[in-house]
Amino acid sequence: MKWSKLRVQLKTQWHDSLKERIDFHITRYTKGSHFMARAWITLDGEEIANFSLPEHYSKYGWNTPDLNERVHAEDRSNGSFVEDGEFSNDEFTDACWAFLSMNIDDAIASQNPIIQALAMLDKRVGKRRLKILKVQENHPLVQKIIELRTM
Repeated sequence: MKWSKLRVQLKTQWHDSLKERIDFHITRYTKGSHFMARAWITLDGEEIANFSLPEHYSKYGWNTPDLNERVHAEDRSNGSFVEDGEFSNDEFTDACWAFLSMNIDDAIASQNPIIQALAMLDKRVGKRRLKILKVQENHPLVQKIIELRTM
């Protein structure tokens, strides 16, 4: 399945309040090269998360740590939902594919913050469950989407 079909399939599962506000994008900057690629998330047309392969590689090289060991809470920038280089575009697309084949409970419990963020966008997650999740310690991207859904 191409990215455009995957994107449409993801958007059909999003809660109505965010369908028109949040969008996902992927691009490759040179023909034939998979290295110069990035994905990003926009909220009301403004970029809120960047998943860049060159930035990811320059930060971690070939020794990418586990998701929970990448950026500690005290090392995060204020107002940044995803740190530069924290995730690659491949991790973003892999999370999108994985999310489509998961049930919502598994997605919420996932250790991958991208999958958790996708779950928070899902219309199967209700306000009561979001309020419970809001008080838990979450990745900043997940927390931002919870805040958008509970406004």
